[in-house]
Amino acid sequence: MNVDSIVLASSPAIGPLTMRTLADSLGSLGFDVATPPAPSALDRFVSVVRHHCPGGPFVLVGFSAAGPRLYAVADVTHPLAIVFMDARLPVADVAPDAESALAELLDRLPVDPEGWLPPWPQWWPTEVMTSLIPDDGLRARFVAECPRLERAMYGVPTPAPDYGGPCGYLAFGNGYADQRDLAAGRGWPVATLDDVGHLAPLVAPARVATALIDVIERL
Repeated sequence: MNVDSIVLASSPAIGPLTMRTLADSLGSLGFDVATPPAPSALDRFVSVVRHHCPGGPFVLVGFSAAGPRLYAVADVTHPLAIVFMDARLPVADVAPDAESALAELLDRLPVDPEGWLPPWPQWWPTEVMTSLIPDDGLRARFVAECPRLERAMYGVPTPAPDYGGPCGYLAFGNGYADQRDLAAGRGWPVATLDDVGHLAPLVAPARVATALIDVIERL
């Protein structure tokens, strides 16, 4: 598939730095890239992505927690194709915390009296974040912009309207191996960067950009 425009839909749990860093690498390869904000509420998420979509054909790329929302976005933006980056695939009317491992993690986290979770970096031991982002300065910038989210948002089912266009999957290691394998079983083009972590778009943007374009070209 030949395409000039890419829309990078991000996880609501992180700030804009990660997708903007990847966008810079994609831009250096000649692509027009949009990096819309990622509100936590699904209706606002869809609206914001739609607002940032180009007028012509584009590929919608979703990272991490954006993944389950991509069919809802595609239903109103009509991309040429979708690529999931280290993300769960959409399942109609299933809440994020229906996944037992995520529910167990969320239930262990402190929630303030108004129902807010700590920012995503605080969900993990310090050594995990250091491993994901070894550079101290870059890690500090990433951590500083991660928002707090309401615990309740993880209990809201996500719609997944039918999407008939081509899809692909780009994995970073084996954290989402089950989703990558599900994508491969559907006949989608799949690629894996084995020696990078979940935040590869931030710490290895050039490699991610090259791998992403390879997936898009095989759609």
